Amino acid sequence: MNLINEIKVNQKINVLIIEKNSAYNKSVVDYLKGHTDLNVIHYSCVEDTLIQNTIISVNVVLVIFDDTPADFYNKLGKLSAKYSFSSIIALCEKTQQKDLKSIFNQGVQDILDRATLSSTILIRTIHHAIARKQSQKKFFYEAEL
Repeated sequence: MNLINEIKVNQKINVLIIEKNSAYNKSVVDYLKGHTDLNVIHYSCVEDTLIQNTIISVNVVLVIFDDTPADFYNKLGKLSAKYSFSSIIALCEKTQQKDLKSIFNQGVQDILDRATLSSTILIRTIHHAIARKQSQKKFFYEAEL
């Protein structure tokens, strides 16, 4: 197994945003504007990313909880399988968090409350999620040696 390349200084971070409500999605993209170290890729639904024949190389997947919990978990499982080397961050309303008790078992590293979301919180979470994922990869890579 090859260790996946770590993010180097001045290397762009590829962020995939999956959200079907365009009004909200615009504000998520707005939070990321002005950050020249980010390359944003947008899909309006999980299915669009799953039908791609090739895996888009992304460092972080931002997925917005806007389904029933059962549908969201199903889609999240498929995303986790396709983007297993990427960090996954879920955005939801505070009232939805009780429905997402086992979301971390589906590969999600962080949950952010949409109501309190800010550019600072989002950027910090992205960088921390990538660092944690890289640490996990390094640990498992070294365990295989």
